[in-house]
Amino acid sequence: MHAPIALFDALKEAGASRLSMSMRDGLPRAVASRDDGPWEPVSLVLSPESSASWEAALDALAASACESADWIVDPSTGLQLLLVRHRRVDGASRGTLRRVDFAVPESDLLSGAFMLARHASAGLRIAGAAPAGCHAVVHGPGPVGPLRDAWARSLGEELALAGFTVVPESGIDATLGVALLQAAPRVVGGDGLAVSAAVLAAHEALRAMDATLGLVPSESTVLLTGLGAIGLPLARRLVAENRKVCVSDRDLRRIDGLIDGLSPDVRGNVTTVAPYQAASTPCDVFIPAAPVGSLRFEDVLALRARGVVGPCETPILVAEPADDGLWTSALFERGICAAPSGFATAGVFSILSLHAEGKSPTPAAVHARTTRIARGVLGTLLDACRRRGADPSRVIAASD
Repeated sequence: MHAPIALFDALKEAGASRLSMSMRDGLPRAVASRDDGPWEPVSLVLSPESSASWEAALDALAASACESADWIVDPSTGLQLLLVRHRRVDGASRGTLRRVDFAVPESDLLSGAFMLARHASAGLRIAGAAPAGCHAVVHGPGPVGPLRDAWARSLGEELALAGFTVVPESGIDATLGVALLQAAPRVVGGDGLAVSAAVLAAHEALRAMDATLGLVPSESTVLLTGLGAIGLPLARRLVAENRKVCVSDRDLRRIDGLIDGLSPDVRGNVTTVAPYQAASTPCDVFIPAAPVGSLRFEDVLALRARGVVGPCETPILVAEPADDGLWTSALFERGICAAPSGFATAGVFSILSLHAEGKSPTPAAVHARTTRIARGVLGTLLDACRRRGADPSRVIAASD
């Protein structure tokens, strides 16, 4: 028996460019289109060998509480794009844009997109904007050379058709981010603002966690996993504050780059640990800055920390909304305080909420709103939960 054909491959094999899945009156619906032709039932467009894949995707959509998922292939540029809308309200949907490698299975690609679309709604609500969350994900490498501009224009056109306004995040390098800003008006914060705001949000959320747990920053230990676009500058910032930082990354060159860039008098504040040991290494605060899904649920249960704050929305990849707060609740039961999703990612949603208000998301405005949300609002929530003995994620859910 042959393995099911992946959906992007099935579209290319059929000479089709679009597959649209949606929920209508509680029932899933799937249609596909060849190039610019009419929409047809998906079974009439894609080969029978792909039926298991699109049926599984429909089941996942039905379980996700999201409204739609659109698979798009542009053969002229090589763009493979998945657009997920969590909730529709008046005006544009807002959320994040990520790029993931071909090595990521389409099932993980889809469940991650559903989860991040839901978290976009939660983050927008925390930031004060209408919770019309969405998520866009590019499957495969970003373009290089002369294809970059055409690729960026194609992506921008698809975002405009969907009514998505997004902030570029993981996997979108600075060069590609600038190209998207120039070619796609619905991409905001791609000139480095998203990264600087994300670092600030994680740092301010850490300060709120320090206050809640009664930690003295210079005497506490932070364990940070992942030294990518956000983790590396965050680690440098923490070391510059004379914090003790333990770092972990699968790429040893990143660790060497961090240490080599530090002055000799603060290098002693940095220790390292292998990725497989990170979850069980004692620390005061754990910061997962590795990609979403890089930790398993059992890894989180093995944590030996007093608090958890992550620039990632959540380290655990889940498909259904009932599971979104499962890991934070499990940690709370073990006496570990975990900041709910939306606070350590407040930088992204500050950009989007300002844009939704028709205001310019300047660095000063974004940083001011990010600081208020990530430190002030989160600090108030954590302190109230500490006094009541309540799980922060459940308090957030109860207020929805």
